[in-house]
Amino acid sequence: MISSFDVVFYTLAFVVPGFLIDLFLRKFVPQEKQSDQHNVFYYLTLSFVNYAAWSWLIYNMMKNDYFTVHPILTGFLWFAIIFIGPLVIAIITLLLYKFKVLGKIAAYFKVNTVHPIPTAWDYKFSTITEKKWVVVVLENDIQIAGVWWAKSFASSVAEERDIYLEEVYTIEGEKGLWKKVPRTDGMYIKGNQIKLIQFWNDEIKGEKVE
Repeated sequence: MISSFDVVFYTLAFVVPGFLIDLFLRKFVPQEKQSDQHNVFYYLTLSFVNYAAWSWLIYNMMKNDYFTVHPILTGFLWFAIIFIGPLVIAIITLLLYKFKVLGKIAAYFKVNTVHPIPTAWDYKFSTITEKKWVVVVLENDIQIAGVWWAKSFASSVAEERDIYLEEVYTIEGEKGLWKKVPRTDGMYIKGNQIKLIQFWNDEIKGEKVE
């Protein structure tokens, strides 16, 4: 009969590492929402990946009977494998994603892959690494110009793609002068009002900004 302690132990050992990997990755790489059943198997798979990566350390602990000889060190190492190891795995995964290592390998072998980010919205906003000038066109064709940067926000919830711009500008005259709205503290725009969003770099946009 499985006791409450066994449930806690097996959850800690086989679900938590995978959950931590997934939790950390979702902070930087948006992913599709899955069912609870799918998530459990996904966490288990990631946990096994974590243990596989640290199998050399686990093998040495078991082989040298660390628990008997060094119980405190063994406890620390198991803590590191379960709680710190997943963060290391997630960071390595993010670096592979950032430098598109797997994509380059797949392209070399002419293999088509499915992108892990579900939508273009998620992809664009998750890859912005510098200040952007944006023009949001609403469903009624009204244009809102502003700045997207560190204090801005775009929803990652599929049902509500709202956006917050930290600064708002007006575009005036034939030369397209961008003029900051006085005392602006940004603007919130509901997702169902957005028709399209244009992104501009300073060197490409070309208009003068005040």
